[in-house]
Amino acid sequence: MSLRLFIFVGLVCFFKTAIFSQDYFSYGGGNYSGLNQVIANPAAAADNRLKIDIILAGLDVNFNNSWFGIKRSALSYTGSITKPKSIKFPTTWKNATPNVPDNVFKNFTIIESSKGRAAILENRVLMPSFMYQLNQKNSMAFTWSLRQITNINGLSKQLANLFEKELDFSVTQNNRIQNKNFAAVQMSWAEYGLTFARVIKDKNEHFLKAGITPKLLQGFESGYLIVKDLDFLFSTKDTNSYFNTQFEYAHSANFSSLKNLVRPPPIL
Repeated sequence: MSLRLFIFVGLVCFFKTAIFSQDYFSYGGGNYSGLNQVIANPAAAADNRLKIDIILAGLDVNFNNSWFGIKRSALSYTGSITKPKSIKFPTTWKNATPNVPDNVFKNFTIIESSKGRAAILENRVLMPSFMYQLNQKNSMAFTWSLRQITNINGLSKQLANLFEKELDFSVTQNNRIQNKNFAAVQMSWAEYGLTFARVIKDKNEHFLKAGITPKLLQGFESGYLIVKDLDFLFSTKDTNSYFNTQFEYAHSANFSSLKNLVRPPPIL
């Protein structure tokens, strides 16, 4: 894929939209987390509790949103985690018919907010990596990760209401829907990092250490969609109108084509 496109999508992802996250949340901040701590803080390799830490594989998945929550009862199950095939979740997850009892929409609770809705899904697959303390002051580490991020931001309350109304499009009939700024970003890449850390000062209560991790990034695929001033009206199920809507999108050559998804319909 184009390096320029990969860099641009990265900028869109981390500056156009608001993203706050942490890999291996909680565990990554422990004194004995080893490499998982070095990922976020290279200086942690120096004076680490572990002299050698080797990871063959690891997985961290995060999903956060300001739109909806999942009811605790919807996550109840029968069966045993030691026998995955025996696990069964409530039948509501299999019923997508809107406006009927016990369908999939009943598993969610809506988060009340006056601001736009946003959602982010990210994961890091940690490949074979290691950390080694050379001596009392110096340490080094090598990390290899496969990363992915999908971010949706700026979904207006009006448009989000479609999901809240169980995708019943009749709620939009003769109601003009507007969405000022919508952005969706998807990208995946490999990340290779070489860390060096050193204890600079160690005098009782005065302790200072520093670390650095130069990284090599290998882009796999990326794409983005930006919709500005979305303004449309469904008059009937067969008639709709769009007013002054702007679409911008780009994707790498190996990304599934978005042309059919973002091509605006003719103005009626």
